[in-house]
Amino acid sequence: MDRFLTKQPQWEHYLSPQSPLAAHYDDLKNLKPFICTLAQEAHNKWAGEESITKPLDILLAQIQVNHEEFAQRQSSKPRIVKRRLVLSARDVACLLAWSIVNGQEGLPLRPCDGDWPFSHFSILTTKHTIVGKGSAAGSKALCVLSYFACLKRNPILLDDSRVIVLERRAIDPDMMQSQHLVLRQTPSANVMLQEGVIGNAGPTLVEADFANAYLGGGVLNRGAVQEEILFVKRPELIVSTLLAERLQDNETLVIAGALQFNETTGYASSFRWAMPCRSALSLSQSIPDKVYLEGSGTYIHRHCTVAMDALRMIGMGMTTVAQLQPELFYREVIKAACAFEQFDLKDHQGENIFWGVSTGLWGCGAFGCDIYVKYVQQWIAASIMQCQPLEFVVFEGDKRKGTILSAIQRFQGVLSRFGVQLSALDIMQAIENVLEGVQAKSALSTSMDHVREDGHAELLKRLLQSLRPD
Repeated sequence: MDRFLTKQPQWEHYLSPQSPLAAHYDDLKNLKPFICTLAQEAHNKWAGEESITKPLDILLAQIQVNHEEFAQRQSSKPRIVKRRLVLSARDVACLLAWSIVNGQEGLPLRPCDGDWPFSHFSILTTKHTIVGKGSAAGSKALCVLSYFACLKRNPILLDDSRVIVLERRAIDPDMMQSQHLVLRQTPSANVMLQEGVIGNAGPTLVEADFANAYLGGGVLNRGAVQEEILFVKRPELIVSTLLAERLQDNETLVIAGALQFNETTGYASSFRWAMPCRSALSLSQSIPDKVYLEGSGTYIHRHCTVAMDALRMIGMGMTTVAQLQPELFYREVIKAACAFEQFDLKDHQGENIFWGVSTGLWGCGAFGCDIYVKYVQQWIAASIMQCQPLEFVVFEGDKRKGTILSAIQRFQGVLSRFGVQLSALDIMQAIENVLEGVQAKSALSTSMDHVREDGHAELLKRLLQSLRPD
């Protein structure tokens, strides 16, 4: 750790009096020793004289999912296997500090290939621009350092009784087979349309993370879109990049209890660190939205996110109709259903802490997914999982928001006018009927002329027609 303290000149760039951090923290010169102290604590607690990856391997074993357990579970609902890991806030800080120190010394805790995300904080190894116009990468580095500066200022944030909960889930990949699901009795979900930011509706809604299959995406190096921004605003989420292997097609990861430490502005290349989150910076006696957990003396901050990765469609020649192919369509329904499972975390009175899900244009940015197909997939998944409420959010700065919201409102209006109890199985069978009459390269606007007029296919035809942009 001596090398980390003495041979990282780019850190002087971030911790200098000219750094934006200096306006909020008056003891930056002691931040590196503080990070080293946390890293040494992690080493002493878990590694000893053995491999530095041992503690991660031990923790990973507690969260790995055994997919063979599906055969042992009989239920009319989708069968889901879960593994949960509970870490104290101090443990999380120590693991992140340990990862930074070892990474800076050329010893990343995980390989940068295979099934693991990057565990090397490359955003901290380069002297990125942080003043004037700044840069997105430099701002992410400031977010990470602001987190540790906040911890140093407010020891209450490192209270061992504050915990972070990680839950890895796997849903039965054969859940779409009718013998495994009583879908005809599953009513369609009610969806609340909102414009704004995902997760702003309140602390009882689980916030969707439009994730990369490698958790965190480019948070530790390049990238500053929805997932990366979420992770640097709440840096405790970054611990998942050390403990979660690549998500499989039927897996998601839930993380509860991460505090917000940073306020930010912008998106992608315009992303910038603005200031420390006031609630974290000014803490003295209490954590906001503190909830004590059932059967223990521990508590979490009332925030929860679920990582759900979409298929990449951009550059694959995937038209709207192509995205309706059953193999692709059902993969996304399965993934969303796994994400929308009720998070069974109860408070000290036995009441569930989180209820519905706040989601939106999942995979509709860099991955090129069709907005309206994604809405239908998530609506079906919410119906299957009986997820209430499901909040569908369109970013308030999105120039398309008027068109998107009006199309979805028409979709909901068609359902209402038909006055039927449309089940998840009905809608999926109708999609298959639609595809039988659609030429492979047809556009959505012309494909409706080929729909067979039988059963609920007529309803689906009108539903999909309602989703055409104005």
